[in-house]
Amino acid sequence: MSHEAKPDTPSLKILIAILTLPFLAMSLNHDGFLSLLPLVREEFALTRTQVGTYSTAFFLGAAGLAIFTGALVDRLGSKRGILIGLAAMSIAVYSYGITTSFNRLLVMAALGGVGFGLITPSINKSVLTLVPPRQRALSLGIMHSGVGVGGFVGASLLPIIGAQIGWRITVQGTAVVALAVAFLILLTFDDRSKVSPPSQKLGFSDLLTEVKGLLRDFRLLCVYLLASLFAIVAIATVAHYVIFLTGDLGLDPRAAGLGLGILHIGGLVGRPVWGWLSDSVFGGERTGAMLLVGFVMGGLHLLTAAAIYATQPSLVVLYGLSLLVGLSVLGWFSVVFVAVGEMAGRERAGVATGLALLFTRVGMLIGPPAFGYLADASGDYRLSWLIFGSLSILGALLFSLHRARRAPAAGEAREIS
Repeated sequence: MSHEAKPDTPSLKILIAILTLPFLAMSLNHDGFLSLLPLVREEFALTRTQVGTYSTAFFLGAAGLAIFTGALVDRLGSKRGILIGLAAMSIAVYSYGITTSFNRLLVMAALGGVGFGLITPSINKSVLTLVPPRQRALSLGIMHSGVGVGGFVGASLLPIIGAQIGWRITVQGTAVVALAVAFLILLTFDDRSKVSPPSQKLGFSDLLTEVKGLLRDFRLLCVYLLASLFAIVAIATVAHYVIFLTGDLGLDPRAAGLGLGILHIGGLVGRPVWGWLSDSVFGGERTGAMLLVGFVMGGLHLLTAAAIYATQPSLVVLYGLSLLVGLSVLGWFSVVFVAVGEMAGRERAGVATGLALLFTRVGMLIGPPAFGYLADASGDYRLSWLIFGSLSILGALLFSLHRARRAPAAGEAREIS
């Protein structure tokens, strides 16, 4: 018997609302802390490269166990995965407020990344189980908009709060919010996804065999590789955006925090927009939407490198560009995860999503320190914007050549019932 929610019914709307909250809490804790990095940088006397290592440590925890956490979601179900993920993240972020060194903070950031790594495959599995095929990308895009809401609230308000009461108490407050969301999920979320029987072991050899099977699908592998490149560009941009605005353009921390918040607003808009484009305009053919993302994201990075430093634009223009950059760099995730889940099938959705997260988070490990290193070496972020934008366009070009040679049949996305 199918458990799918009917299109445009209250049950689907309630499901979307409930599963938006973990993304909101996740972003409030991670991206909100990024907005406080100028205060953290001042306290610990960090270089730009060291600032980038925070995101590296966070996503190292997420990437290191990505496949295992995906398989764990297939075994335990979506609800337990979300609850464990939120609990781990809240404990880690709360500990930021009592750490006495930046290196210790990085260790706890890795634990927070593990919790982060459980949330996305858990929600993705719920979408594949409970949402009709032609509404999956849009529904997941709306859920992912919680990331934009959390990012905007965190980036806009936390620097103001942190300036008044200190960054330590501020991040501990965001950890409490994550625990509150976990409690709400516990009470309200009806998890109807199938879970593995208790007797089924989570064997490494079986998991390895399953991963090899997924990687043999060359079309799926190309999606993984392009997503990894997108992640390199996207997370590096977000991780350094506040430092770029304060250090290169001379904005004060509050104005820079608002700029990061507007970037997240762009992501909030971009997630459902790219999902709608994938479902409706591209007719469920996910790779077409991904291709467009690559060209748009790369073009905006090149525009930033060419125009921002030459013209010294007004705040209005700068915030407008921040909105567009956010729409591209933060809007594509739902399309990738739906594509991966549909290609792999519902029963392997957790492992397939975990593998996608491994690829993207390897990119997230590489991107922030590389972006910062280029800035330290050249004296500002202009070269970083130029090189990362060029990489995005090159990746999209290579993907388009592969896609043209292996043109899929109409309705490429697998409809899982």
